Amino acid sequence: FSTNDASAGYAIRPCEAPLSKATFRVTARRAFGSTRHGNAFLIFAGGERASDRVECRLYYGGRSSLAIAGQVVAPVEKKIPIERGDGTIELTVTVDCAAGSIRFAAAGGEIATRFTEPPGAVTHVGYGGANSDTEFSAIRVE
Repeated sequence: FSTNDASAGYAIRPCEAPLSKATFRVTARRAFGSTRHGNAFLIFAGGERASDRVECRLYYGGRSSLAIAGQVVAPVEKKIPIERGDGTIELTVTVDCAAGSIRFAAAGGEIATRFTEPPGAVTHVGYGGANSDTEFSAIRVE
């Protein structure tokens, strides 16, 4: 997954079925040879509009933080120390639409927030990033 220039980019697809409660897992790493920013976004949404998106962002370059952002959530960001290891990091996002909660864990850190406008269900999921080249695994849904 590569973004154009310094811009953000997204690759989002419809879920097989709407999900009111789910855990999404994906691994991410900087693409081989890339010198661009180290970041990976796991995106989910309750609809097709950009305003429906929730971005669970891992910044593993100089910024080293976890963030949850979007128009339908109370935004949160937390600085975390990130061990480089082999460069592969697992991102885990747990969503409960009925409870209005979102939990995001990656690189030994965890944050949580609430929806300000809870969707009835998650209908779309995918990847994103900004000024980056990232290798993602397939998204596993539990």
